[in-house]
Amino acid sequence: MKKKIILTTGGTGGHIIPTINLMKHYSEIGNEVLLVTDKRGKNFIKDYSKFKSYILQSETTTNKNILKKPYYYFIIFYSIIKSIIILYKEKPDLIFGLGGYVSFPISFASRFFRIPLVIYESNIILGRANKHLSKLSKKIFFSKKIPLNLSNKLKQKSYEVGVILKK
Repeated sequence: MKKKIILTTGGTGGHIIPTINLMKHYSEIGNEVLLVTDKRGKNFIKDYSKFKSYILQSETTTNKNILKKPYYYFIIFYSIIKSIIILYKEKPDLIFGLGGYVSFPISFASRFFRIPLVIYESNIILGRANKHLSKLSKKIFFSKKIPLNLSNKLKQKSYEVGVILKK
């Protein structure tokens, strides 16, 4: 049965390259895939025009400039609203978050529509976005050994799957 899957990730090479590989894989097995990323990620996918994509602007709140924090929170709130609109329009069956702060808004918004969320962490320690999303996700995939400092509840839904490479 054909599913609609939204993959969401930050725009750096370490995030977007595995995401492109997953997009190709899910598309080849008959699913409809969409990408939600930032403007940096859009540069990586220009050769993959068959994949529909959305651009979100998001920010990290860990910036040390206290005067810009309200602006960063506004951008995150705006991105969550935009994500709700995307989810309402696209009606996906699954959200697959691959980390990066731009993955947070749409992954968080998936809760409003009860869309299953799966996250993937390529590092030994959960990144900030994935750490916040881990409690909301159905499953957590790790590229490396599952960290020992996870709660038992999170360990029960964690799986070591390896690094996402070409095929």
